[in-house]
Amino acid sequence: ELAAPYQTVSSPAPAGGGASVRAVFSPTMTLGELQALLERAHLRIVNGPTPEGVYTLATSSSADDPKQALLTLRAHPAARFAEPIGR
Repeated sequence: ELAAPYQTVSSPAPAGGGASVRAVFSPTMTLGELQALLERAHLRIVNGPTPEGVYTLATSSSADDPKQALLTLRAHPAARFAEPIGR
């Protein structure tokens, strides 16, 4: 079976760190800006956005530091809320 070049919501999340951050971003943030920020923070979306605009994020790999990722998110002016999950 060949791997699909896309992932559906029902697909299992790719290997990596577990969900570590919940975040809300400004509604004026573009998709490109969000993607660039997540790449810089070494994060990926695992759920969301909810109707309230909340994203659940996880580190891209188990080697990535969730604390550094959180600091990167919080430093961005479009990040309205970024908090660790269960810490």
